[in-house]
Amino acid sequence: MIDRRLKLLLPSQPQSLTAIREEVQDIISGTDYEVRGPDILVVLSEACTNVVRHAYAEGHIRPMIGLDCTLDEVSLKLMVRDKGKGLTHCIDEPVFSEEGGFGLFLMEKLSDGFECYSSPGFGTVIEALFKNPHRATAKGRATRRLVGDTKAPTAWKNVVSMVNRRRKDLSGTTDESAGCKILFDDRIRHYI
Repeated sequence: MIDRRLKLLLPSQPQSLTAIREEVQDIISGTDYEVRGPDILVVLSEACTNVVRHAYAEGHIRPMIGLDCTLDEVSLKLMVRDKGKGLTHCIDEPVFSEEGGFGLFLMEKLSDGFECYSSPGFGTVIEALFKNPHRATAKGRATRRLVGDTKAPTAWKNVVSMVNRRRKDLSGTTDESAGCKILFDDRIRHYI
């Protein structure tokens, strides 16, 4: 497999999100990582959308999204960075609110390795790692358990769509398209 690298610095605005997704889609196209495309693109979209929505205070001069994407035969690494407000706390569990709160948790669950570095006033760096799904370990097993049915990407799109709605609209909503039940309950504020 040929090593590939992409480095972008774009304005932190909604129009940049489409260009970023298309560039990463081009990088993974025709590689072993194409089967992980839905997960990779959801993580990328969540990270970049967080920058556009939350990173910069209104009136910030020249808000930017930085992206580094490297791909080789072992792994694909995404790094999304900003020089915005930074995070004041780490989110270890999903929080359903009108402002969001599920994105960092979702990014961690969809990737094989996830780190979030932030300092208030200095910005945030999100790093996500995706192992090559076709590369076998010494024991002959896949490096990551793959979902065998084709419904999984659709299920994640459904989950993301549901999460992007207001929390009060989610109560009692379920999705079983991935072979598991996802229940959003306003009273207990978690998913099962």
